[in-house]
Amino acid sequence: MEVVGAGALLLLYLLFTLLFSSFKMYKKKSHLPPGPTPWLFLGNLLQKDVLPLYKFYAKLVDKYGPIFTVWIGPKPLVVICGYETMKDAFVNHAEEFGGRPAMPFIDKVNNYRGLATRDEVKWRELRRFTLSTLREFGVGKRTMSERIQEEALCLVEELVATQGQAFDPRRSFTCAVSNVISSVVFGNRFDYKDQVLLENLRIMQDFMGYHRTLSMQIYNLLPGIMAYLPGQHRKILADCEKVKAFIRERVESHRRTHLIVLEALI
Repeated sequence: MEVVGAGALLLLYLLFTLLFSSFKMYKKKSHLPPGPTPWLFLGNLLQKDVLPLYKFYAKLVDKYGPIFTVWIGPKPLVVICGYETMKDAFVNHAEEFGGRPAMPFIDKVNNYRGLATRDEVKWRELRRFTLSTLREFGVGKRTMSERIQEEALCLVEELVATQGQAFDPRRSFTCAVSNVISSVVFGNRFDYKDQVLLENLRIMQDFMGYHRTLSMQIYNLLPGIMAYLPGQHRKILADCEKVKAFIRERVESHRRTHLIVLEALI
């Protein structure tokens, strides 16, 4: 009898939890823009006609308008589509739309720092530092234009080397953009066939592509659990550590060179 009583109490507790969660979700839903009906606890995560969003934007806009809501688990995500709608939100109402959502995966990659942080004080401080440093490196000045022109000549040489044969230009253009950034930050460019450059670009492309996956959404929803589970997120995080190691090595190399020059002058 005690076992039956305990089972009945557990069943009542689960039923109450389901009813309460359902009431809470649909009460919240009534104050949000329209969107596809979420499932309890899962939201729209497993609805293949909703996610990934980049595949279904057009259909959802046609059905719900330029502002709609999708649910990532129990968390609502309000989506704004269209130039005029986005301009009205982020320019005309910048103060109201200036916040940032919790992105545990990005926080993990950035060690809870970076321009994607939710901490407004840290974000403003880092933004000022980044802009002032980039200006010192030549961004927005004539020297930046000269760097771009130099890289453009290298890009033209790369295109001419194809001798009119069909090729995929994405790698060449991506390398060109990366080299402009590298010349500003590190002081040198890479050959378009350099394996270090290609590996870093591969990692960044995989990282950006991971943002569109269900795994990324689940990680942001359940970071504590995902940290102990195998999956694509582990490979992406490990690859990001490789990029960090590359950057640290370049920084240390510049520091050593700087010290050698100072010692020579002294």
